[in-house]
Amino acid sequence: MIVTPVVIGYNRRSELQWGADWPLLLSAVVGLVVLNVDCTVSYEDAIRAVIQSNEREQSLFEARHPEAP
Repeated sequence: MIVTPVVIGYNRRSELQWGADWPLLLSAVVGLVVLNVDCTVSYEDAIRAVIQSNEREQSLFEARHPEAP
């Protein structure tokens, strides 16, 4: 969704007209947005998994060592 419209647009750069080629340009922008959202959601999921793992390990440690501060 990103590379193909950009390559086509670059190859046709002297012929591009906003009225006729806006879907081509829009698909590249939509591709960037989708990629950004996908990366952000994946990052948030990874952070959430790390926090859950840390909390689980901390509770296990506290259960095994109740005298620890």
